[in-house]
Amino acid sequence: MAIKDNNIAYGTFGRRDKRVPGSHNGGSNNGSGGGGVEARIARLESDVHHIRESISDIKDGVKDVRGEIKDVRDEIKDHRKETYSHFKWLFGTIVVGVAGILFRMYTG
Repeated sequence: MAIKDNNIAYGTFGRRDKRVPGSHNGGSNNGSGGGGVEARIARLESDVHHIRESISDIKDGVKDVRGEIKDVRDEIKDHRKETYSHFKWLFGTIVVGVAGILFRMYTG
């Protein structure tokens, strides 16, 4: 039975009987320091190796994406220059056209 007082629980909760073999809170170490430590370390080393490979792949992918972004930026700059040039011609044509229409209206 547990008594709760100000967010602190007092009492037993039945976890003492549920020990995991090979864990630090019980198991079959027999004082030898074993308990599958070597196997767990080998597993951790293997996981770290795979994580490093994954990070390396991610870094390569990021480098590729950065290069592609630079290429896209350059293309956008070129497109802006071309569009600005077209806009100048279009605006000039409209101004000349409107001036011609106004000239024709007043002279004619």
